[in-house]
Amino acid sequence: MPLAKADSYISDVLVNRLELWTQRLIKIFSEIERCRCALADLGIITDRAAPEVRSYDRPQVVRLKERLLALERDRQATFRQMASANAELLDDTTFEVVLPDGPTPGSCLSWLPGEPSIAYWREKKERTAPRQPLPGISEDSFKPVLH
Repeated sequence: MPLAKADSYISDVLVNRLELWTQRLIKIFSEIERCRCALADLGIITDRAAPEVRSYDRPQVVRLKERLLALERDRQATFRQMASANAELLDDTTFEVVLPDGPTPGSCLSWLPGEPSIAYWREKKERTAPRQPLPGISEDSFKPVLH
């Protein structure tokens, strides 16, 4: 396979994996919020950490806490898979993912769910750093795929 074709294939595979991981994270984060709201309706407020199941918890509370623990394990497993590709979730609201090796030293590549390729970068791995198109890519020609 010619090098350019191989690079394109690797990029396509990576984008497919990023799409899979972020869709999984979107579902996990949504389900975590649903469980936390259900617990809050029962008068139980939980923090960001997975809640501890207590011996005096009612069965409904136990089920919700156990579901949160399972979701936390799924979330961590997904983060480990992403880390194996050097991908990192930058923002759990937009589900932006950053990867190393942007066009300048210390910068990172940026990808959002629905984008068909990795076409943006950030100067720093921070949400406040502006997202810019990679050199040679016009923002006008890049259209995200909406699902």
